[in-house]
Amino acid sequence: MAGIRYLYITEDLKVIKVPIPKGSAFKAVPGHKNQSVLCVELLYETENRVPVTIWRIIFNRIELDENGQYDLTTDEVSKNMRNVMLFSNQTPQSLSEGDDPLPIPSSMTIPTRAQRKALLEYIKNKMPTLHSEAAYMVQQAVAIAEEQNKRYRKLILDAAKIRKLNRE
Repeated sequence: MAGIRYLYITEDLKVIKVPIPKGSAFKAVPGHKNQSVLCVELLYETENRVPVTIWRIIFNRIELDENGQYDLTTDEVSKNMRNVMLFSNQTPQSLSEGDDPLPIPSSMTIPTRAQRKALLEYIKNKMPTLHSEAAYMVQQAVAIAEEQNKRYRKLILDAAKIRKLNRE
């Protein structure tokens, strides 16, 4: 069976479990109004309702509103899908065509070392059955995000080089 847990890691490195949203609005965290937080989406497998294996960890930087709430709007979904929409199935050659400025990729969210440490401590204390693999999975999630950032950057740089050569 699959499980999911949403966590916010605040600026002061407090880890807050957030209930799975019904609809697009996450439950408010009143003590953290108008703050930028790291949202962690932890996907895992369960056996007898106990988490046993981490499948994936996703990091996203979000802004809580004046009530300490996050609402996943259509604009937020579009922002999160921006790179996919702009760069999937693109090559440097296809991007270099045309005269429009090349798009700048949105950077994937990479947590700080302190945020990673806070997350691992939370998992150790609150989800101990996942602790043994947590450090590896967090590092994998970070490595995937860093690699994606490099891939998009290289795609744009290569497209710019081709465009420059074609204009000469």
